[in-house]
Amino acid sequence: MSEEWRTLPEFPKYEITSDGDVRNRESKKVLKEYENPNTGAWSYSLRRNDGRCTQRNFWSLIYSAWPELKPTDPKELAIRQPARRYSQRGAWADIPGFPTYEAHPDGSVRYKKTRKRRRLQHTKRGEPYYVLFNEYGDRSDVKVKTILARCFA
Repeated sequence: MSEEWRTLPEFPKYEITSDGDVRNRESKKVLKEYENPNTGAWSYSLRRNDGRCTQRNFWSLIYSAWPELKPTDPKELAIRQPARRYSQRGAWADIPGFPTYEAHPDGSVRYKKTRKRRRLQHTKRGEPYYVLFNEYGDRSDVKVKTILARCFA
């Protein structure tokens, strides 16, 4: 059984399926989807006719080529396209013993000064953790569960 590929109206060099797979029309190579590290949104990098490169969310591409799939009910649209996740203001708390960091109830950790988020490390013994430095510069591997317990008891 073959899938139906439709040409993207805004990008005639590319085709898309109803599942969201995008490929080059000439080479038939399926494109790789990329995640934005800041927002977590997934998108495809496509080249316009004038040669410029742009990124598009796969739902917007699906709806442009498959308008019959676009939901008309706002509740169904909200389920398909979740809102961006933003951390609430005022929810950040200082981490005891680590004066240069702040924690959020969702488990995020950031620097106080620059507000740049720390990268979550791979799981250690089945639990995710952060590498933090205390006021003396000593390195500590602190589990997310421990941080949340210290800051939001």
